Amino acid sequence: MAGLRKAKGGQSGKRNRFGLTRHIPEPIRRSVRNRCGFGCVVCGNPFIDYHHFAPAFERAKEHRPEGITLLCKQHHGEAHRKLLSPESVHRNNDNPFCVQEGHTSESLVSRGGLSAGPMVFMIGSATFETPIVLMYESEELISFKPPESGNAPWRLSARILGRNEKELLKIVDNEWRVGVDKYDIETTNNMIEVREGKGEIVLAMEVVKDEHLYITRLDMNCYGVRICSDSNGTFSVSGPNGGKVIVNGRIRSDIGIHVRPSAKLVLLGASLDPNVGACVAMALA
Repeated sequence: MAGLRKAKGGQSGKRNRFGLTRHIPEPIRRSVRNRCGFGCVVCGNPFIDYHHFAPAFERAKEHRPEGITLLCKQHHGEAHRKLLSPESVHRNNDNPFCVQEGHTSESLVSRGGLSAGPMVFMIGSATFETPIVLMYESEELISFKPPESGNAPWRLSARILGRNEKELLKIVDNEWRVGVDKYDIETTNNMIEVREGKGEIVLAMEVVKDEHLYITRLDMNCYGVRICSDSNGTFSVSGPNGGKVIVNGRIRSDIGIHVRPSAKLVLLGASLDPNVGACVAMALA
């Protein structure tokens, strides 16, 4: 299954002339996140890239935390195209948006300490109050982790697969990892859109207030299971044998959707406890 294989390259990528790869060790990334306030230093967007600016990656001999900053996908692209000047990057790094405001610009923010429950994830007509929205066997494809500290954002990890099961987008703890240079992905303010072909939207995700994420459009294939929110906002899960479940309401559980080909089942409203049943079970064969 092409979509479930690990993507090559990814964050490591090619080495620069000094042999440095783009893989930044986690202690350094953590230091940068804390210094920058967990969001883009320009606008506060919680979905981020790590940007080498002092010096630029091409001239860097090591990953120095003080020479790396956080930029959202839009501002990272502008920095590489010189639409955002190096001087602007330096100024914003010295005065990060999130540090000045005390929180990121959009949702995913836990104000006043850790929130008691998980994020709320809406896909069309379905609302998931689950820490794991989508799981394939034992792999979490869409899930949330609590904030790292007080006003830090909730951390979203997601692997979005297209209709042919190829990986379109990967986010790990709010950090873009793969896909953004291979497909038509647009990020503006609090909206993310992914197009698999010309005009073919497979994902439209919006960050809304009060710790909600809202997917207005989704067309994803996971082991022959189609997970879809259509243009009318109807959310459905369809199996390869013609079975279909339309979800219109809230799901409160450990796992929203659990695709388990080993058991020939798709479970909705599943538990991490194997002794506890699901709200709905659909046979795969």
